[in-house]
Amino acid sequence: MYRFRLIRMEMLMCCRQNWMYIFLGSVMKLRNWLTKHKACLIQKLQEVILKQELPLYSA
Repeated sequence: MYRFRLIRMEMLMCCRQNWMYIFLGSVMKLRNWLTKHKACLIQKLQEVILKQELPLYSA
């Protein structure tokens, strides 16, 4: 009984570790993507901000 519980714990730990690796991997991919597309995203954000600010200046 005890051994079975120990094995189950090991499996849980292994699964958790795998999830961590998957999570970290996706975070790294996201960061890489962000660094690649940062300039484009900033430009888009500035355009949106300008579009939102223009009516304020005209009013």
